[in-house]
Amino acid sequence: MTPILHFGSNSIAFNGGLQYTIRRDTISPVYMSQNLFKQFLYLSTSSFYNWVSINGSAIREAGPFTDQNLHSRDASASLEFTVGRPWGIRNF
Repeated sequence: MTPILHFGSNSIAFNGGLQYTIRRDTISPVYMSQNLFKQFLYLSTSSFYNWVSINGSAIREAGPFTDQNLHSRDASASLEFTVGRPWGIRNF
């Protein structure tokens, strides 16, 4: 279920979750065997005042290697703004 906040006719939607992956590799088991835990959040909005809309994401993934004394960690995020009226062309 995606939580959605409503402000009049505008909305902000959040889609998040957790994922656990057991990764095993038969060709290179020492270097690639790993347990990964991933957290993610996606955000999207409707157009506010026919002027700006926002899409974004944040992801964090971490986990230990099973056959080595190593731990990996990775994080990424993006934020995208759409400004103006890209959904309709206006002729002057």
